[in-house]
Amino acid sequence: MEWASLGIFLSVVIVLVLAPGPDTAVVLKQAMVHGPRPGLWTVAGVCLANLTQGLVAAAGLGALIVTIDPLFWTIKYVGAAYLVVLGALSIRAAIRGRYAPLAATDPAAEVTGPADDVPSDPVGTTGGTVTDDRRTRRRLRAGGSRSSFLQGALSNLTNPKVLIFYLAILPQFLTPGQGVLALVFYATATTVLGTIYQALLVLGAHAARRFLTRRRVRRALDAVTGSVLVAFGLAVALEH
Repeated sequence: MEWASLGIFLSVVIVLVLAPGPDTAVVLKQAMVHGPRPGLWTVAGVCLANLTQGLVAAAGLGALIVTIDPLFWTIKYVGAAYLVVLGALSIRAAIRGRYAPLAATDPAAEVTGPADDVPSDPVGTTGGTVTDDRRTRRRLRAGGSRSSFLQGALSNLTNPKVLIFYLAILPQFLTPGQGVLALVFYATATTVLGTIYQALLVLGAHAARRFLTRRRVRRALDAVTGSVLVAFGLAVALEH
């Protein structure tokens, strides 16, 4: 693998990673609304889906998907509809302006909060309420993690531009003699760079979360992110 080719590839990927897209919008929305844990789970979903699409392209299945019109257009329009629905929900939340308190939007904070400091009750004098409360909180956290992960994965998997990127851009950096392993390396590098960037976004959003979750700011953010997601969805649907 030539270092010059690798340097150009990384430069192109960094520019593309920094460009706002549906995945970034979904990750930021989860991080600002629900906190860092759901935000990072969303990043994990995007990461796995992104790597999956890269490996699919490297295996040659991506080219097959693109050439089968019904399958390609189904993925395209499902992805567009998904983004529009997410955006519409955000816009509806902005119009209503009804938001839970900050602590109530972060299941992780509830799980590791005061309940963990309550002494255990081995003889059951409290009727097991502490244990039941902890179990309920763990179930809520698990459900929130799964939901965040699936949102990230679906956002990426239903975006046809990701697969097209792997099919159209990555081969341009191959040199004679390179094959599937080089494509796998490029796909993995793309996923790693994107994951690092999105994780940093989540941590940054968390640092400013108390400001971002003020009702007036939150309504503005929901309106903006909702409009962006709807715009992305319509752009994906109308693009030929």
